[in-house]
Amino acid sequence: METATSISGGMTSAYVALNYPSEHNWFALVTTTDPSCAFTDPAAVEYVQTKTDTEVVGTLEDDVIIYTIMDLEQYMGRSIDIVLGEPFDSVIDAKGSYLPNVMTRYCTTEMKIRPLFRHWSATCDEPVEMQIGFRANEQRRAQNMEKKVNADGLLEFKDIVGKWPSGRNRWQTTAWQKPSFPLIRDGIFKDYIEDFWRDKPVRFATLNNCVGCLPSKPHSPSADVRRPPREDGLVRSARTAVNQRPVEEGDVVHQNQKPPTPVGNRPSRLGERLRFGPLRIVMSRPPKSKALKAVQGTTRPDRDFAPKLSTVDRNQFPQPVIQLNERARMFYDLTIDHLNEAKVLHNVDAMLLSILAKNVDIMIDAADSITDLEDVVQEFDSGATNITGTFTAFERATKNIITLSSKLGLSPSDREKLMSFAQGRTDDADPYESLKRFAMG
Repeated sequence: METATSISGGMTSAYVALNYPSEHNWFALVTTTDPSCAFTDPAAVEYVQTKTDTEVVGTLEDDVIIYTIMDLEQYMGRSIDIVLGEPFDSVIDAKGSYLPNVMTRYCTTEMKIRPLFRHWSATCDEPVEMQIGFRANEQRRAQNMEKKVNADGLLEFKDIVGKWPSGRNRWQTTAWQKPSFPLIRDGIFKDYIEDFWRDKPVRFATLNNCVGCLPSKPHSPSADVRRPPREDGLVRSARTAVNQRPVEEGDVVHQNQKPPTPVGNRPSRLGERLRFGPLRIVMSRPPKSKALKAVQGTTRPDRDFAPKLSTVDRNQFPQPVIQLNERARMFYDLTIDHLNEAKVLHNVDAMLLSILAKNVDIMIDAADSITDLEDVVQEFDSGATNITGTFTAFERATKNIITLSSKLGLSPSDREKLMSFAQGRTDDADPYESLKRFAMG
């Protein structure tokens, strides 16, 4: 089996390519048709076009990464194939005009893995051993990848292989690579790799992901200063092409911020994601407590309610209306005692208390099953991601608990609101109300 190394442009993958020689060295370059993202160095333009035999306008990666490939190829004395996929703009259009995000991070699949798979299909006759640059402290990432291999220990990829007579795409799943992790095997960590490259004639970019990467984590201010200006070009290109709205001075793009409803025609989903102004949150003033009103002298006797107390004989309170296990039944009994002690319990509460106890039990079971991010987000073979059923159950049970708790008045503020129906207002205590009734006869 031949070996191949996937080079990302960072120090780690470059270290693997240099110190673990393979028959194939592949670098997938993310391209764009946006002139504002064009290469600024003619030497980089010539190098990329010579390697790919394709006219490339520009890239959404830092230009320094092109220098990394040039320097690394010369330093290790072996050729690196630059692999091209569909431009970023075309991928966005094909996906329905919405940007990659933390939930559907399709950019890696469409602009990195798919081009590499198609290059492998065109140059290799059998699966290759793909050397992955996971370091010794990234064993969990390696384990997650190994979980996806088939019975032969190979990773599979689904791609279009033709058309059906109806004109629809014909898909086929192909086993194409056996992942290997030489850095984990040899115990190589990040600090060792950084020290290794410190005195080598290879240039590296500060940040390896695409500039303007929306799914990435926020970086430090110093790193943001070092970002190339192409980040603005990326946002400008996507916003102008899809939303048909030019970027204005002072525009701010907030990740995951829901934009206001636009006036006129509703824009596309990408337009909704990008047409943001500075985040504006309008919140009402929190209500004053009765103690504060008493100090300020602004109490309204007509708005004070005398709750009608209610207690139930514990032995006569109805049994749960649904079957509860021991843990749920314990919570059911504790809630009954709590409300009874507060003298706000009614027999009719048995139904809501039963549902509340059941949701508490489900929430605890789901919470115990969630230990890390992998239990929250699931990734499919196609590269798409989604929330797991366990986290969905936890989230819905939590919302039900909050809703039912407010209905039952389990918090002091909720209980005070609920008691308002017990006794009517005393209008005579309010001079304005008295005057109004007098004037109206």
